Amino acid sequence: DADAAVARVDALARLDAIPNGVRVHHFHDERALLRGFIAHVLARDPDVLCGFEIQGASVGYLRDRAAKLGIGLLRDVSRAASLPGAAERQDDEYGRLHASGLHVTGRIVINLWRVLRTELKLQSYTMEACARAVLRRRLPRFTHRTLSRWACANDDDFNGFNGGGGVRGGNNGTTVIAAA
Repeated sequence: DADAAVARVDALARLDAIPNGVRVHHFHDERALLRGFIAHVLARDPDVLCGFEIQGASVGYLRDRAAKLGIGLLRDVSRAASLPGAAERQDDEYGRLHASGLHVTGRIVINLWRVLRTELKLQSYTMEACARAVLRRRLPRFTHRTLSRWACANDDDFNGFNGGGGVRGGNNGTTVIAAA
């Protein structure tokens, strides 16, 4: 329910888990959330879309969920939605194996994981390991189950919670790009 979601967001803000200036949107279902994402990208009109492990997570995950609902997410966030994207014109095995593997007409798509893998010599290329190497900052790692539990919990269950979610992860990804 919307009131409970607002109460959870307020609890997170009080615990400094949501940085100042970040707007949180509540959506009633997955279709509305995906439409909200598309509207946000179109309103901001970025030249570059970047994500960590972009094919299986971040934009790739959103693309796959949107496809299940009959939404062409990559075409909808492109700058020329009426034109077929590269992925629709041909299968791009090289792009999947060496680049982002996602094509959005009119935008550059960067897979931060692949970039860092070519620039750093690490034993593990998780976001946490890359942030530790590039930023000299340790990031907590939370399972999807834990994040879901926190998102659905009562205010009292947020005691001791202090960040580590998607907002801070996005900010850390931007900082890693600038530092690398």
